Amino acid sequence: ESFWAYTYVERAYADGVVSGTSGDPTQYTGVFSPNQNLTNAQFATILAQGFFAEEIDMSTGEYWYTPYITTLQKHGLLAGTSVETQPNATATRYEMSIIMTELLRYEDIAMPSEVELQNASNHIGDWSSVPAAYQESVATAYALHLISGINDQGDFAGDSGVTRAAMCTIYCNLSDLI
Repeated sequence: ESFWAYTYVERAYADGVVSGTSGDPTQYTGVFSPNQNLTNAQFATILAQGFFAEEIDMSTGEYWYTPYITTLQKHGLLAGTSVETQPNATATRYEMSIIMTELLRYEDIAMPSEVELQNASNHIGDWSSVPAAYQESVATAYALHLISGINDQGDFAGDSGVTRAAMCTIYCNLSDLI
């Protein structure tokens, strides 16, 4: 219970969007692996289960993650990302920002104003290295407190991944916003 993301992991688990990586939780031997990097497939699964659970068709595809990716594709949330083509790759903060921004638009959530986006970009320490294709979604995710910086300078480190525990925090923030 002293783990920094304990309440977020518990909530994400209770919402049915995450599960363990091994063991049997009914026997109290479940393993969550909170510090393991999240894959594209796991990210797609969390979003599909969290926001489109009633639409997931578990009879589609040969891989465990296909129904979740298919659900997000159906809603046009994966354009400009490698989630479909590289499901087992580490989910990057850049691509997560794109998908979450598209989800917010899909859900018709008010987006940050130009002033809020500019303020966010001013607080991102490595803003000058954020590729133009990602700038709007990075600033949006940052402005809406979905993803924060990784250090005291506020660096976004968009090519890096997030841990399973950090994703639980991101999921809870996104869920609260929606």
